[in-house]
Amino acid sequence: MMDVRKRFETALNGVLREWEENENARGAYVYGAFVRGTLTLNSVLDLCIVWNEDEAPAPLMAEHESVRVSMVFFPAGQIEMVLRGTTDDAFRIADVVGRLKDARVVLDKDGTLDEWLRVAADYSWPEEVIAAVKERAIKRLDEAERACDREDVISAVELVRDALFDLGRVILMRNNLYCIIRPAEVLTEVRMLDPIAYQLFLRTFKLRGMEEDDLNDVLEDLRHWLTVAERRLTEEENIPLEAFEHFSTAQRGYESTLELTIEGDYELAVLELRRAIHALGRALLVTDGILARELKDLVDDLREHESEFYSQIFEEYGGYDFQVKGVTRSIGEARFIAQRL
Repeated sequence: MMDVRKRFETALNGVLREWEENENARGAYVYGAFVRGTLTLNSVLDLCIVWNEDEAPAPLMAEHESVRVSMVFFPAGQIEMVLRGTTDDAFRIADVVGRLKDARVVLDKDGTLDEWLRVAADYSWPEEVIAAVKERAIKRLDEAERACDREDVISAVELVRDALFDLGRVILMRNNLYCIIRPAEVLTEVRMLDPIAYQLFLRTFKLRGMEEDDLNDVLEDLRHWLTVAERRLTEEENIPLEAFEHFSTAQRGYESTLELTIEGDYELAVLELRRAIHALGRALLVTDGILARELKDLVDDLREHESEFYSQIFEEYGGYDFQVKGVTRSIGEARFIAQRL
């Protein structure tokens, strides 16, 4: 039986052969479990393809030689903009620097990819970027309070969760960490860095109480709705890129939930599940033509435009059985965390 490392190396070489002759592909990085040396049979091969044009393809999840391959495409100009300090977009910075700090060059047609690795190694979070993420969290908490006043518990919980997730990001950013995008990675670091925030994550996201069989049942239902969304994205015309981005996030969350369930880390699995459901709901709404709405409108939009998904998945598996008093308490605790950050 081929060992795990050899299997992934074979898949990597096969994928690279497909991109070597593409004139738009300047090079490629591999990162994640492959570079860290933590591969398992259920791992994903993470690749970043550097793209010469400003408009890059949407993220892609594929399978090669029985290995799941996650490919993201970065325009070269976007990487240069981050490393030169000319963007304040936290997610773009994390996307670029986080991957480059945990990456190895596997294809470099002109030598620039190696140079970018050296620059990324010395990069630190700009203070104004950290402040903007914290400010967004406080705004969400304000909106959650107004939802509580309306006794709209589900909207309030969604807003508190989003705010708490941003505060978790700030905790990581204060420690110059860049893994602020994937839910499981954020919570893994918060566990070690901030026990108070970690306990609030446990309660607000209801991360305890689900076991392997429960998670597998939810994943089966979620897989059905991922198929529904994928069919819309492939069959309908003129779908905005935003839908593909949300779908990719949901798909990756599904895969992460599956992997974490197999590994037995059910807290992280539930967090990934909650965020995957959230992202899938947003993807479905974009296919309905609901664009650029505020997060505070998400629940109402799903109730109105995706009622079946809302009742079968979003409400059923979202962990929203809170009282207004409990949500208000979470808001207060989140504000306390924000004050000391």
